[in-house]
Amino acid sequence: MKKRLLAAVIAVFALLLLLRPEAAEEAVRGGLALCFQTVVPSLFPFFVVVSLLLQLGLGRWLGRLFAPFMGPLFHLSGAAVTPLIAGLIGGYPSGAKTAADLYAAGELTSLANDWAEGEEELTPEDFMARMELSAIQVEPDGEFEFWFEDGEMFYGHSIHVMGNLTDGPDWAQMEG
Repeated sequence: MKKRLLAAVIAVFALLLLLRPEAAEEAVRGGLALCFQTVVPSLFPFFVVVSLLLQLGLGRWLGRLFAPFMGPLFHLSGAAVTPLIAGLIGGYPSGAKTAADLYAAGELTSLANDWAEGEEELTPEDFMARMELSAIQVEPDGEFEFWFEDGEMFYGHSIHVMGNLTDGPDWAQMEG
C-alpha cells in the first residue's frame, strides 16, 4: 500500500513538472539562489577554519591538549577532537568528512610515501591537502563510503574510506 501511494505521489509530481515546466524552473532557480546566496556563504568560513586546523597541523596539537578529556567524556582518543570541533562548528557533514580525511591520512600516508619514488616525503597534512572528495554514500543501516581523488599520490587511483555512523571510519584503501 505504501509503495503504491509513493508511486502515485511521484507520478503526480512528474506530471506537474511536465504540465508546468516554467513553475518548476522558477522553483529550481529559487532553490539554487538560496543555496548559493545563503547556505554556501554561511558554511564557507567554517570549512576554511577546519581546513586550516588540519593543514597547519593544529589537529595534532589539539589532540594532545584534549586527550585527557576525550577519553573520559567520549571514550575516544585525543585525535577525535578535530572532527568533533568540525562537526560542532560546521555541522555533521563537516565532522564526518574530517574524520574520513584523518583516517585515510593515518592509514595511507606511509603507502603514498612508498609510491613516491624519490619525491619529498608526505606528512599526513600533505596527504589530506592532496585528497579531493569525489563521492559520499550513506546506507539506511548507517554504513558509509567516502571516495576521494588521490591528487596523483597513487598515480590516479582512488582513495576509498568505509565505516559506519556509530563507530566512524574503520577501513581505508587505495583502489582502482
